[in-house]
Amino acid sequence: MINWDELVLATGSVGATFGVPGVAENALQMKSIQEAREIRRRLLITYEDVDVGLKPKEALRVVVVGGGPTGVEITGAVAELQRSMKHEFPRVAEFAHVTLVEAGPRLLPSFTEKSSAHAKSELEEIGAVVLVDAAVDRMYESDVHLKSGEVLPAGTMIWAAGVSAPEAWTALGVSDRANRLRVPATLELSEGLWVIGDTASLDGVDGRPLPMVAPVALQMGRHVAKQISARLAGQPFTDFVYKDKGQMATIGRRRAVVEMPGGMRMHGTPAWLAWLALHVAYLAGGRNRVSVMADWMWNYAVWGIGPRRTVID
Repeated sequence: MINWDELVLATGSVGATFGVPGVAENALQMKSIQEAREIRRRLLITYEDVDVGLKPKEALRVVVVGGGPTGVEITGAVAELQRSMKHEFPRVAEFAHVTLVEAGPRLLPSFTEKSSAHAKSELEEIGAVVLVDAAVDRMYESDVHLKSGEVLPAGTMIWAAGVSAPEAWTALGVSDRANRLRVPATLELSEGLWVIGDTASLDGVDGRPLPMVAPVALQMGRHVAKQISARLAGQPFTDFVYKDKGQMATIGRRRAVVEMPGGMRMHGTPAWLAWLALHVAYLAGGRNRVSVMADWMWNYAVWGIGPRRTVID
């Protein structure tokens, strides 16, 4: 047992399958570095297995479910990887392709329709197949069944269709369908107990719950730190107000969409450079920034040259 004076609940989120049969058993998710490495490992090993005849060529097909920023970024990365593998596996590379499945009418629903259309066009340009208004009915080990009756064979299935807060904390208060605890504007659920990030459900200025994204969590964390300092100083609490700094999604090399407050939008290379700059800015320490920038520049320069390593922990 651990005694505490102030407790901040910031548990993050977990992948939500929404009860679709077969997802938990057959699909990969990307909520951690280990899961990202497993996706890469699966993709590379599948090429080797198909090349030597251990698996059928259909195993090189990849299906990504979920047309939000995560699904779009994964699909773009897989499509670019598949294009680059033609030199290493010339006999089987032509059988590889990736399909992005989205249940709604368009990709990136939180973005404007113009940005959504641009993302779809960019993905199709690098070889991905995009299906909208296509809900998943169930998954099996080697295929995805849509509610329309269409069946998509696949050797790798990646689920990026949504997240929820851990169910374990719902008993602490009133929760929504994503297991997020409803919190007051001060972010204090009860005396000394603070809830922030993906675990917290708080309405924004538009009356809708704030999105489960990193900028919200970062701002909530800073606000709670100030609230605790105010309590120690005997000062009153203040309400949390989220400051929207925009949103962005990368699609591939020199391909991205960025939307800023006030209606400013960027697509293509300028958006991609802005995405890179933001990620570098949020890294801690000058040494980390220089190291990451050098690594990116090297990877950009030698992209598609030489064999790839399968990362195994």
